[in-house]
Amino acid sequence: MHIFKSGDFRGQSIDQAMLRDAPRLYKLMEWAQKEKIRGLQSALKDFGVLRRKLQNAAVKANCAESGCQG
Repeated sequence: MHIFKSGDFRGQSIDQAMLRDAPRLYKLMEWAQKEKIRGLQSALKDFGVLRRKLQNAAVKANCAESGCQG
């Protein structure tokens, strides 16, 4: 997994960054892809893998309300 060497996510892996601030990570990855930032190519690859895993994760709860017993 890619470890960020600078910026807001310094010292964090892609999965840690996703858990801590997903909206900011999505914006960063969108920018890196659009601008073809070489230093973030491995991060983009790992981000894609993580996104596919999250998209395929099973949903266990039947509702989205706090305290839902599903």
